[in-house]
Amino acid sequence: MADLDRLDALARAYDTAVHKIRQDLTAFASQMWASMPDYRDEAVETMARALAPRVLAGQLQTAELTRAYLLSCASELGLTTSVPAVNREAVTRMRGVDPLTVYQRPGMTTWTALSRGKTLDQAVSAGGLRLTQLIGGDLQNAKRVQARDTMQATGGRYYRRILTGRENCALCVIASTQRYHVENLLPIHPGCDCNVGPLPAGMAVEQVIDEKTLEAAHKAVEARTGASDRAGRLPEYKDIILTTEHGEYGPVISFKETRQDHRRASAPKASTTVAHASPRDAGEPRWLRPGGSGKVDVPEGTILQDHEVRTAQALADLGHTVRFRVVDHTPGVKNPDVEIDGEIWEFKAPRGASEKNTISDQFKKARKQASRLVIDLRRCGLSDEVAIEQIERRFRGQTRITRVIVISHDGTVAAFEHR
Repeated sequence: MADLDRLDALARAYDTAVHKIRQDLTAFASQMWASMPDYRDEAVETMARALAPRVLAGQLQTAELTRAYLLSCASELGLTTSVPAVNREAVTRMRGVDPLTVYQRPGMTTWTALSRGKTLDQAVSAGGLRLTQLIGGDLQNAKRVQARDTMQATGGRYYRRILTGRENCALCVIASTQRYHVENLLPIHPGCDCNVGPLPAGMAVEQVIDEKTLEAAHKAVEARTGASDRAGRLPEYKDIILTTEHGEYGPVISFKETRQDHRRASAPKASTTVAHASPRDAGEPRWLRPGGSGKVDVPEGTILQDHEVRTAQALADLGHTVRFRVVDHTPGVKNPDVEIDGEIWEFKAPRGASEKNTISDQFKKARKQASRLVIDLRRCGLSDEVAIEQIERRFRGQTRITRVIVISHDGTVAAFEHR
C-alpha cells in the first residue's frame, strides 16, 4: 500500500500551486474593480472583457495541475497513468453561460445595492465580493470536474476530501473523515477550497476513515450547542466554522465567533397570521442557516420544499431575515409564503421553459397572495437573459406586484421596484 504520508505531501504541494492561481487572479480582479472610473454598463463590460480570458486561463492551469497531481497519486497507488488530456470545454464551460455575461454580474450586484438605498461604497463592495465569489467558484469547479475525470480514468474507486485550513466549515471537516465513491464526487459550496485525493485500497474498507477527527467534531458541537448528531444533520453543522490546524498546538477543533452566536438562544418567534395556531405551530423557529447578517426562521412543524429553503438561504446570504409563515387553512384566506425583513412576499421557483407562459404564470399566481414577489430561476428551463427580460416586461406592464427580486441560475440577485 502506498505511504499515506507521500500522498499527503503530494496534496500539500498541489494545494500550494492551485491556491496561488486563485490568489493571484483574485488580487488582479479586485485591483481592477477598485480602480474602475465608474460602474456603468460600458466600464463593467470593459472589465469583463479583460477578466474573462484570464479566468479561463486560470481554469485551464488549475485543471492541468489537478491532472498532474492525481497522476502522481495514481503512480503511488499502482493505478493506470494513461489518461486523457484536459478537456478544455469540460473545465471551462460548466456554467453554460458566456463568461463575458458572467463577469458583468458584479455590475448588476452593484446597481441592485444602489437601488436598495446602499451608499456607493457599500454597493461597490458588494459588487467586488460578487466578483471574487465568481472567480473562486469557476476555479473550484474546474478543479472538481478535472478531479472526477482523472480519478475515474486512473481506475481509482474511492476518494477523500482534503482540508486546506483556509475555508473549511464544520460540514467539510466532517466530510473529510468519510470515504466517497469517485463517481459521486462531492459538489462544492460557496467559498469551498477543499481538495480531493484517491484513497489507498486499505483505507477504503470502512466508511469512516478518520474516527478521531469525526469524534472531536461531534464533541465540539455538543459542547457548544448542547446537542450532537452523529449523522451530521442537527444541530446545523454548516453554521459552525471549525479550524483543524493551530500554528503552535497542531490539530485542534474550535468554533469561529459569528454575530449569530448569541442570537440562537433568543431568536424571535416566527410570525404567523393563523387565528388559532397550535402551540406547536407558533413555537420557536428552527434555525436553518445564517448567511451574512441574515437568517431563516421556520415555525416548528412546518414542512418546506427544498427549493423554498434554497431560495430563503440565498436571501439570508445577502443579509435578509426570512421568516416562513404558518399556513392558514381558513377558506378564502391568503397564504403568502414568507416575511422578508418584516414585509410579506411570495416565493416562486418555476420549472417551465415556455417563453409564452412560464414567467407570466408566476405573476398571475403571486398577485393572489402578495404584492411582492421573489422569482428563483435556478430550476427554470429559460435562460437568465430571456427570463429576466420577460420578468421586467411583465413587471412594468402591471401595478399589483410592486417589487420583484430575481435570483439567476448562478445565484446572482437583481431587483425591480415601482416608484
